[in-house]
Amino acid sequence: MSQDNQSENQEKVNGFPQNFFQFIILELAFFSLSYILSIVSALRLEKIIISYSSDNLMPPFSIKDFILNFIFVLSLTLILVYFVKKNKIKSKIFKSIYILAIGFGSFFFLSIWLPTIPTIFLTFLLIFFLIKNPNPFLHNLAVLFAIVGSAVGIGLRLTPFQVAILISLFSIYDFIAVYKTKHMIKLAQEMSEQNSILGILLPKDKSYFFTKLEGIRPGGNFLILGAGDIVFPLIFSIAFLKIGFLKSLILFCFSILGFLFSFYIFFKNKKPIPALPPIAIFCLIGYLLNNCLF
Repeated sequence: MSQDNQSENQEKVNGFPQNFFQFIILELAFFSLSYILSIVSALRLEKIIISYSSDNLMPPFSIKDFILNFIFVLSLTLILVYFVKKNKIKSKIFKSIYILAIGFGSFFFLSIWLPTIPTIFLTFLLIFFLIKNPNPFLHNLAVLFAIVGSAVGIGLRLTPFQVAILISLFSIYDFIAVYKTKHMIKLAQEMSEQNSILGILLPKDKSYFFTKLEGIRPGGNFLILGAGDIVFPLIFSIAFLKIGFLKSLILFCFSILGFLFSFYIFFKNKKPIPALPPIAIFCLIGYLLNNCLF
């Protein structure tokens, strides 16, 4: 057997399982943490709402408005990707989108736990360090706050049925965007090149957590988990939380199965895949189980 074949087999035997289980542990740890933070934040926010109002619900959120806002933002981003040729302009616009998304989400999350002045101070401090000296650890912390804040703010305004419709529609969109139009892959590449990644960075080694954020690319020393693939299951879980914690937990467990399945497909094929469809399928199974058995 040649040395090249020996190295290739060694990578298949040792490298693949090691990387697979390492990423699985990191992904499960992050997703579990985001779920815990989302649940306790949602419960706290509901208490705050009840204390200030006799109505214990947040204002309802329209699916139509959600989709229209998404289409508007996506259209602007695609125009930026395909028609703006100057990297300097692209970098500034992508950075602005990145900062605004993290800033608003983090502000909402922190405002659940802190008074207004400390919330403003910590949000600006987080953004300052992200701009001044970014690293994957700080980036993941900021994205975690943004994901939890967004999930709580949206999940408490939607019913499980509405979320079931949204996650189905967006999983179809994700499939088309990756396999047909492929603009999602292009968008992810552009955001990586501009160091404005709206996703979680899972490193091959823990030492990479504190490396400089510049130069991170999909398939390198990091696996990038899109924020949307995390926020939708959290929104679904929070929507069920208004009915009962057990239903929320069941939905969360099924979403984990979806994550595991999508990770398996990715490592099996070694190429970009739409992660949301398998996650959505398992979430919908959990949704049907909740409706049928309880």
